[in-house]
Amino acid sequence: MDLAGLRARTASPEDVPSLLRGLVRAKVNRPVHGTRAAERLRSSAPGAERRALLADLIGERAAEILGHPTGHRVAADRDFLEAGFDSLTAVELRNHLREVTGLRLPATVVLTHRSPKALAAHVDTEMGAGAPGTSAGAAPSETAVGPVGLADRDETVDGLVARFRSACWDGRPEEAIALVRAESRARAVFTGDDTWPVEPVPLATGPEQPVLICLPSLVMTSGAQEFARFAARSRGRRRVQVLPAPGFVDGERLPADRAVLTDGQADAALRAADGAPFVLVGRSSGGWAAHEVAEELHRRGRPPQGLVLLDTPLPDEPGMLPIVTDAVTARAGEFELLDEARLTAMGGYLDLFADWRPRTLPVPTVQVRPQAPVRAVSGGELGAGWRWPGEHIRVEVPGDHLTMLEGHAGTTAEAVESAVAQIVAVSMTNR
Repeated sequence: MDLAGLRARTASPEDVPSLLRGLVRAKVNRPVHGTRAAERLRSSAPGAERRALLADLIGERAAEILGHPTGHRVAADRDFLEAGFDSLTAVELRNHLREVTGLRLPATVVLTHRSPKALAAHVDTEMGAGAPGTSAGAAPSETAVGPVGLADRDETVDGLVARFRSACWDGRPEEAIALVRAESRARAVFTGDDTWPVEPVPLATGPEQPVLICLPSLVMTSGAQEFARFAARSRGRRRVQVLPAPGFVDGERLPADRAVLTDGQADAALRAADGAPFVLVGRSSGGWAAHEVAEELHRRGRPPQGLVLLDTPLPDEPGMLPIVTDAVTARAGEFELLDEARLTAMGGYLDLFADWRPRTLPVPTVQVRPQAPVRAVSGGELGAGWRWPGEHIRVEVPGDHLTMLEGHAGTTAEAVESAVAQIVAVSMTNR
């Protein structure tokens, strides 16, 4: 999928296909201040002075990317994810920082240093004591700092990523997944005796109950940013928390087995709920973990009010692997979320759930299904006809497996709100 090419079309009168408008946004006509900003940064003193300037620039540009009126600024301590950043907007902000600093910053820098203040401190450190043009952070070529930076990324890609991509491009999804599953077995693991390595990420606050506790997918694009647009509807109304899956960040260990994952995420869900009633929401393969957590919490006598699955297939669903190796891999490349840590984490989780089947769950379950299939690069249709076993409510929403939480995230959130109302009604009736 040539998203960079489609994005370029937004500068012309041509229309971008409606299903892609969530990914391909019109270019913002920024004032010609990028050069002045770069000059100010180069002339400012490292440390407090430059960090303050960076925080202002980042906050202003972040607000512009999010569509806020001119003159607005994202507060220095505001979490980017809670402000509404997702993978695409994170890349946009990173690109701006590359332009004004000359640093070779990864796209994940915005999702790792998640506020203007934290990001400014990191960038100030990376810039060092000298001007970027005279340091290791010298400005890359025009190709490398383009909208996606594909040339820069492909020159430094590691062997596993190259082999995975090759299998994907050659139409060998089973081989691609087998490769990362095998490589994942060399990853360090943690057990139930170790401290749980990741904490819930808040995306929205508000007084309404129940709390929505979301589990992201278990493929290479996994992260709280998957729910950023989805959570926008709840800001000021309802708390939305995301439970990241451990292992997708370089240096993090993977859970030793499914029980370790389930127990850790069950504990994290209770911390995120903080005593309030809650509904679990699992995206795609994240629904497997959400189902296991719901079952574990029921065993503990602290069940969720319900479970919402956002187009969750069974692990052996024939159409699942081609979506991962085709459309999801294209997204991961576009958002620069394709590296060894993320690939082997995906392989590890696919290994953990390879033989998994959902058992009967004594809480209301809703499966939210998109109306459209994913269009493969080859033109084929993927993700159609999935069936979830057991008793559940089926809801259909616009979009496909990916765009239902991208361009159609708003309507998906509305559908989930309606489903939650049904779940609460059932819960009240069963008391």
